[in-house]
Amino acid sequence: MRLSASAGAARDPRLVGAAAVLAAPLLLGLARLLPADGVGLGVRIALAAACVLLVPGAVLVRAIGRPVQPALALSASLALSLAVVFAAFAFTFLVAGTIRLTLGVIAAVTLAAAVPAIRAGRPGFDRLELRVVLIVCACAVAFAALVWWATPELRTGDMLFHLGRARRLAETDVLSSVAVANEFADGGLHPGYAFPLWHGTLALIATLAGVDVAHVVLHLPTVLVLPAFVVAYAAGRALFDHWAGGVAVAAAQVAQLGFARPGVGSYASLSLPASVTRVVLVPALLALAFAFLRMPDRRLLPSIAAASLAVAVIHPTYLVLIGIPAAAFAALVLVFERPREPVARLLAQVFAAIAVPAGLFFAWLYPSIADQASHRSAEAERTRALDHYGDALQVVGDGFRLAPGNLTGRGPVVLAAFALLPVAALAVRRRWGAYATGGTLAALAFLLVPALFVALSDLMLVSQARRLADFLPVPFVIAAAAVVAGRHRLVGLAAAFGLGVLLQVVYGVTSIEDVTNRGPGWPLWLAIGGAVAAVAATVVLGGWLDPYLRVSRWTAFLVLAFVVPIALASASRVERERPDDPYGLTPGLVAALRELDPDDVVFAATPTSHRVGAQAAVRLAATLPHHTADTGANRPYRRQRDTIRFFAPARLDDDERRAMLARYGADYLLVDKVRPYPRSLADSLPTVYEDRRYLLLEATSP
Repeated sequence: MRLSASAGAARDPRLVGAAAVLAAPLLLGLARLLPADGVGLGVRIALAAACVLLVPGAVLVRAIGRPVQPALALSASLALSLAVVFAAFAFTFLVAGTIRLTLGVIAAVTLAAAVPAIRAGRPGFDRLELRVVLIVCACAVAFAALVWWATPELRTGDMLFHLGRARRLAETDVLSSVAVANEFADGGLHPGYAFPLWHGTLALIATLAGVDVAHVVLHLPTVLVLPAFVVAYAAGRALFDHWAGGVAVAAAQVAQLGFARPGVGSYASLSLPASVTRVVLVPALLALAFAFLRMPDRRLLPSIAAASLAVAVIHPTYLVLIGIPAAAFAALVLVFERPREPVARLLAQVFAAIAVPAGLFFAWLYPSIADQASHRSAEAERTRALDHYGDALQVVGDGFRLAPGNLTGRGPVVLAAFALLPVAALAVRRRWGAYATGGTLAALAFLLVPALFVALSDLMLVSQARRLADFLPVPFVIAAAAVVAGRHRLVGLAAAFGLGVLLQVVYGVTSIEDVTNRGPGWPLWLAIGGAVAAVAATVVLGGWLDPYLRVSRWTAFLVLAFVVPIALASASRVERERPDDPYGLTPGLVAALRELDPDDVVFAATPTSHRVGAQAAVRLAATLPHHTADTGANRPYRRQRDTIRFFAPARLDDDERRAMLARYGADYLLVDKVRPYPRSLADSLPTVYEDRRYLLLEATSP
């Protein structure tokens, strides 16, 4: 009898679930014994990421009431985990704690939620869904291996900027405020990253894994490929209410984002805030919102709110951008669905869950936004943007817009979505057709109508407004068209494969130049006209087409047939990225910089400073202007001009240079000896470190 009772306890799903949640922290403890390179490094980062990004949320999801579908449960777990991380960092900043205090708060919340999670009843279980998700995960693992192989080294650019912010959080002893992540001691908050939620997440993963944060920035994308695939599937599954719709959306998104340019596309940069928000968090938010509209369960609302908060905090403008197609979707649903009152109530609840946490955060963020807006007028920003983006923007009368060729030149998948938009529009009465059609047309209106694009640019700067093109619901358009064509089965399959081959041959991306080249404009105008005509025909015909609009397994087969030639052709050209950095720091200099105090200010030329901030947790006097916030407090262009004047041999005398060092509060002067520098001043300052390339000097000596 006792043996039987023990066996029954071992099979208790509540205990099995608790053991599964505890597995990641326990395995991480064992993984810390592995070497921090090769496979051991990957295992450490993967388990640390699971402990930060999945375990806290998974326990909360279980305590609240776990969704039946495993992909949806993962989406909710990601969202709630980031909400816990946000709360933990907020508490840490409030009490001036440490990174380990943040980990302690996360652990405490997780353990507190574990009790109701264990007591929760046995969750529902859908075996078919589990099998499909496991297949999606298997594909993700294969693609993740390609991402690992293709990205053996850190790239420059934005990656170094974000690495620097994460490093300051990971290596600063006392996290006294959100300003700890700032690159300038005398600067202000970055409006886009004012609360360092994602940079803090990178720091937490590095701390748990026991590795340098640079390894996390480089290799976390490999780990995040799997949740990226699963949440894309979850979004399609929730909107189309069928596993085939989920597979179709996931396949189309991978083709669009993974093979839109040479290499592995956006998946190589999933450790950066913009990419992880667009590729992982936005699909997770959509999945949860669509699921609530399909299966109204108030237990999903906390996860929707958490996902909204995560998107708003990590990349604020993206919540506004995804709101444009979402609003068009809601309007079409209200137009076509009857009775209207139930769906109106559900939409109101979803939008409230999204708006309340985001609105509170935006209210806190407003002073930083106002500082940026007051520093550069709308007219000055327009002038700068038109000069900077060149052919990507098109002047029309007194306004401007995104150039149509910039949209059609984004690779074969985007071009296919435009070609298939009129087909998808035939299903506008269905929710998936409403999102594909309404979302695309609304986004295109804001991108192509000068008055709307200028208004959006004035709201969030041109650099952000142009990113609305990244939020065209391209995967949903392709999946919706596949539903319409799926009734033709083998004929549709052959047509889909032929379309993929044709577009890959004619418009496939083979080099980085293909990404910057403009495409033809006529497919875009033809798509818009055809979609409007299809919507009008649908209104006239009423529900006549409804019997032909059924999602089936052929929906997935058609999209896979379209994607396969594009994926094979692009994957065959993937090469290992080994960027050549002419301003790279020497190992000896990096070691010397890491001996400095986090509050020390290093004065150097902006290309060098950009790399110093990534390699050492110190403050900077200046950095590359386009890699920081252009606010009144930061003044990045003035800082750059000052460093140019400082290092130019004939511009200033030594006394003026000393005064500039004092004005910036510089503790150290870093000289790149292959470039011009003031030798007489350098000779008068004590040397901290010197090699064949660099010279680090004390700047505070008399």
